[in-house]
Amino acid sequence: MLWPDAIRNTVKTGPDKEVLSVYPYRSACPKSIWRNLINAARNEIVFAGYTNYFLWLEHPNLAKALKRKAQQGCKIRFLVGDPESDVTRSREEAENVPLTVSTRIRITLSEIERLRDVPGIEARYGDEHIAMSVFRFDSEMLVTPHLAKLVGHDSPMLHLRRHQDDGLFDRFAFHASELWSSGRDGWADGGKGRACGKATGGVRGSGGGRTRRGSVPYGPVVRSGPPAGTGRPTAAPRAVRSRTSVRRRPESLPGRPAPAPGSGR
Repeated sequence: MLWPDAIRNTVKTGPDKEVLSVYPYRSACPKSIWRNLINAARNEIVFAGYTNYFLWLEHPNLAKALKRKAQQGCKIRFLVGDPESDVTRSREEAENVPLTVSTRIRITLSEIERLRDVPGIEARYGDEHIAMSVFRFDSEMLVTPHLAKLVGHDSPMLHLRRHQDDGLFDRFAFHASELWSSGRDGWADGGKGRACGKATGGVRGSGGGRTRRGSVPYGPVVRSGPPAGTGRPTAAPRAVRSRTSVRRRPESLPGRPAPAPGSGR
């Protein structure tokens, strides 16, 4: 049957019938779309964005909603980038924005840490989805291909719904599944490993004590003397402490006898 052009332009008859909406910017998608997809999902939710950072900003109480969904039997998976990987650092240089990729990832890691003990919620690291984000909600999906030097909300997005085998939905679902299979367990170290670690405010000296940046560490006592094997007479060793003055004990003052052993001083 031949379809008139007017009908063909109105009724989708090919693989494009799985495309519900197209947004030139991800930020142009109404928040209600995300909220409805999350609430309607019953079996599976996949957040395969490299940072997933925007979710926590745009959807208040998302963690509670996801916990409730998991308790109802919905399987929830987070696939995020490794904040310390070379891929992440390269993307940071390309984006060149103050809120770096690694910072956005760590915000997500901090949020999902609260969900770590909820059965049905998992998290993994992956580096291969840096150029495209896939968010699945049962038979519907939001896909964002990341454009060069642009952050996610400035990239376009497709809203898909599955209607056929080996269509657009299945192709992207396979992509997300493969990425998940090759991902690294994000909670293998208890959820507080190198990706979740907090930066310290200072550096540590060789003696283990904390110090301010650029200052000398308050380390252990250092004994000074001539090099061994020089044959030169050695002077009595003296104690040196960093950045502190050495106060002489009263009993070491000239003309004052030292306390007797067992005197309690």
